Amino acid sequence: MNSLEIVKQAFYNQAGYKADVDTFLQKLAGWTQTDGNKILQVGNTVFLLTLINPETCQVSILNADTEDNLIENIQGAVNALKNEGLSKLVGYADTPQYVQIAKKTGFPFKIQQGQGMSLNGMIPAYIFELDLVNDNS
Repeated sequence: MNSLEIVKQAFYNQAGYKADVDTFLQKLAGWTQTDGNKILQVGNTVFLLTLINPETCQVSILNADTEDNLIENIQGAVNALKNEGLSKLVGYADTPQYVQIAKKTGFPFKIQQGQGMSLNGMIPAYIFELDLVNDNS
């Protein structure tokens, strides 16, 4: 799959077919034009990367792969970003499924749980941090 196909499939899997994928793709295209934002594809997973500062990157995941492959894709992305000289990754999720996936990668993610707002009210929110300098991988 190419990055566009992955983004569309992941969007539909999360938002449903009733959602407006064209609007999302327009916003994503604008997002990629901003300095410090880029897309990394590993397998059938797209990682949206936002440079917070020269050493820290916020990562969002759009996945169109199996869970086992997602784990491998995360491992590949972490190693690629580490090789680019980044020292810290941060990410957010609103489902506990990603907590288990993060643990299965073998990387020592620091995971905090809080709450976030959705259209349906308050939901669990998870913050993931990974120190690439001291990750012992």
